[in-house]
Amino acid sequence: MSADELAEISEQVRTWPFLHYVLTNIESSIASTDPDLMRAYGDMVQDPELRDRFMKIIMDEWNLTREMLEKVRGAPMSERRPRMLKTLHLRAEALQVLHLQEIHLLKSGAP
Repeated sequence: MSADELAEISEQVRTWPFLHYVLTNIESSIASTDPDLMRAYGDMVQDPELRDRFMKIIMDEWNLTREMLEKVRGAPMSERRPRMLKTLHLRAEALQVLHLQEIHLLKSGAP
């Protein structure tokens, strides 16, 4: 993406409510993810080659999306939305226990 294209998109984010809304939702979704939990779910795939191939694609796209959002927005989300990140962090601690229990149940084959 050229500097001119980046500047144009950045301006549109500030002036076009729909684009602002869409990118804010994407950013919130990306911020809500936990790469360690993604890997824990991915570890359930028994074929290491298949697992590694798909996890690489997922993590590469996750990182690229974060990087592009920072470029378009002009700053990391931690600088622009610190309260939201704090809220997500508090929620993540509670949800991690549930995710780990779910992974355990999925691995054990429990109904």
